[in-house]
Amino acid sequence: MREMWRKIVVLFLVSVVISGIFTTYFEEYQKSLLMPIRNIIVLGTWDNRSEEDVPITYYGHAKGINPVHVALSVRRTVLKILEEQHHYPFADTDGFRKILDIADYFIGNAEEHYYEGLKFYVWTYNFDWPTYNLSAPWVSGMAQGHVIEVMLAAHKLTGEEEYLEAARFAANAMAVPLEHGGVAVEVDGGLWFEEYAKAGVNPPYVLNGHNFALEGLWYLSLVDDKYRELFEKGVKALRHLLPRFDARIWSMYDLVGTPANRKYQQIHVNQLQMLYNRTNNEIFDIYAKKFQMQLYLPFTLLFRMWIYPSTFLISIFFINTLGTFLAVTVILFEVQKIRRRNDHVR
Repeated sequence: MREMWRKIVVLFLVSVVISGIFTTYFEEYQKSLLMPIRNIIVLGTWDNRSEEDVPITYYGHAKGINPVHVALSVRRTVLKILEEQHHYPFADTDGFRKILDIADYFIGNAEEHYYEGLKFYVWTYNFDWPTYNLSAPWVSGMAQGHVIEVMLAAHKLTGEEEYLEAARFAANAMAVPLEHGGVAVEVDGGLWFEEYAKAGVNPPYVLNGHNFALEGLWYLSLVDDKYRELFEKGVKALRHLLPRFDARIWSMYDLVGTPANRKYQQIHVNQLQMLYNRTNNEIFDIYAKKFQMQLYLPFTLLFRMWIYPSTFLISIFFINTLGTFLAVTVILFEVQKIRRRNDHVR
């Protein structure tokens, strides 16, 4: 009996190791398969975003319009437009029309504010975000960057100045301190553009959100050089804080202790490589390569679960461990059967 339990324990430990490696590399694929089931259990719907023209996002604790998700509904086409060098004569295609509809939605729902004579637009989130102790309303630097891109694409499609002006007003919020309704946090003489911003709440310093804000500013600076300085201030803040996002074997999603998941680790790599190409700052190339290398390490999942256990991720790991344990047990049982059969033949 003791020998049997010893074998079971060994099999289980082997299964944990195999599951740790497997989940590390394939968690995103498994998430995509299991997320609809999770959404049904938690949200009562397969998809956490509605299919309306202006999508509503459903969370476990709330639902509402997420400006980032609204912009993401057209971002792929928006970036294609911004990356092409020629101006589009407006074509009344569904894709182009949707960009204009989203741009008009943002203009119609912009909240206009002033700070020291500077006019700026923000798009508020009207639901709480408990992760960072944010109560509605709050604003997002990432949303500001994505809105800039939508407005620039709409301007390029139509030539209408209204869209370019809206892009400028969206960017102006990145020059306004968080305490005064903007998204800017001063860091080492530069400016950090906070993804989860609200006066009176300590900024979590979310890496991908700041980088997406920088991307919007970059595109605007190509049209209006006046915003190049604001972009450079964002780059300076990132250069100062970037080493703090390196956890040696993985990158951090924020500076309050949340590790990136595999999807965001890859996003960090892509963003930093893009910034290196645009600025020639070596630090971005160094960390892009370092974070890329970390994607190949086999046990980063266990590190992430240790410092920030996620119920969903732990569930995937448990399913993989159980499946591996059963598979290994069956394989060993069949191997023993074959051996016994061969011994009997002899």
